[in-house]
Amino acid sequence: MIFIAVTCTGMITAFASSSSLAGSSDLPQVIVQPGDSLWSIALANKTNDQDTRDVVRNIKELNQLVSSEIQAGEVLVIPSN
Repeated sequence: MIFIAVTCTGMITAFASSSSLAGSSDLPQVIVQPGDSLWSIALANKTNDQDTRDVVRNIKELNQLVSSEIQAGEVLVIPSN
């Protein structure tokens, strides 16, 4: 029972912080789907003249990610083109 409460609290905290960050911006947002990576999201949201590595770095900075690991269901703010 305690494990469930701790797990749920952690999930709520994670989603609340993600939502508050995403909600505070007028930038586009994406919901991470199973199998998505920062690379695939960057590819889908970059212009032809943008380097994918730069877009990945910008996504990480905008969303305060310390690694490239993302989970399905997360809401990410995407840099505007």
